[in-house]
Amino acid sequence: MINCQDIQRAISARLDNEPADIDDTIIEAHLEGCAECRAYLDNARIMKTQFEHDDTEAPDLTDLILAGVGPQVRQAENRRATSLALARIALVLTGFVFVVWSVGTLVESTRLIEDDVFSVDPNVTKMVIQLAAARVALGFGLFFAAWKTRLVTGMLPIFATLWTFSFGFAARDVVLGTIATGDVVGLMILLCATLVLVWTWLSQDGRSFLFRAWQTANARPEF
Repeated sequence: MINCQDIQRAISARLDNEPADIDDTIIEAHLEGCAECRAYLDNARIMKTQFEHDDTEAPDLTDLILAGVGPQVRQAENRRATSLALARIALVLTGFVFVVWSVGTLVESTRLIEDDVFSVDPNVTKMVIQLAAARVALGFGLFFAAWKTRLVTGMLPIFATLWTFSFGFAARDVVLGTIATGDVVGLMILLCATLVLVWTWLSQDGRSFLFRAWQTANARPEF
C-alpha cells in the first residue's frame, strides 16, 4: 500500500527530474486528498528554487526535505492510521450490536406469537421478519465498511437518514406519551453507528475534504 512517505520520495524524484517509482496520476490523486503531502510539495518547490539560485550543483533534496518535514508528516500519518484502526474496530463492534439487535427482534416475535397477534394480522409476521433482516443487513454492512473503509462514504447517508427519521418518530412519541424503552435504545444504536461512520470517514480522508471545502469557501474571487 502506498503511503505518504512513498509519495514524498516520488515527489522529490520528480522535482529532481529523476524517474519516480509511482505513476504521476497516482501522485496527483493522492495530493488531492492529502493536505500533508501538498504542504510537502510546496516546501520542496521552495527549497528547490533556493538551490537553483546557487551556481554549485544542486544536491539530492530527498533526504534534506524528509529531514525537515518528514517527522511531522510521519507523526500526522501515524495519528491518522491509529484513529482509522480504532474506528474500524468500532465498526465491527457496532455491527455485532446490530446482529444481536436483529436476534432480539426475532425473540420479541415469539411473544407476539404467544399473544396470538400474528393470527389477528398476518402482515405483522412479514414486518417483523423484514425488520430483523434489515438490521442484519445493516450489521453486515458495517462489517464490510470495516474491511473496505471506502464504503463508509456511501453508507453514512443511509445511517444518517435512518437516524433522522427515527428521531422524528421518537419526538412524536414523546409528545404523545407513547414512547417505549426499546425505541430509545434503537435510536441510540443508530446514533452510535452514524457517529462511528463519521469518525471513520474523518480518519480516512474526511479531514482533507473538509479542509479543501473550507479553503474553497473562503477563497477570494479573482476578477
